[in-house]
Amino acid sequence: MQFIMASFGVIRGMPEFFEQIFNFKADILKKYLREDEINEDEPEREANWIAIALQRPKSRGSIKLSTNDPFSPPLIQPNYFSHPDDMKAFVEGKLQMISSLALSTLYVC
Repeated sequence: MQFIMASFGVIRGMPEFFEQIFNFKADILKKYLREDEINEDEPEREANWIAIALQRPKSRGSIKLSTNDPFSPPLIQPNYFSHPDDMKAFVEGKLQMISSLALSTLYVC
């Protein structure tokens, strides 16, 4: 299990960028990042992002050729969480992360 933490400034267009790069839903991100409150005359608002990555998932996906053309994109089926142990480990990791943050003074205002 790996915890990934990142800080960034919230700027216009960020939800769409995250949707394109990470496949996050832009409409949900707009709600939490409050993009509509960004004032062009003020510095960026800061935000933090915490993610969990399973380092040794038991789920297995597949990659297949889509055509005989080597420049055609492959067919990718990741099969995320198809093995029940992966979801169990992910939930345990989330609970550990929440517990760690609750005990931390890092984000105290």
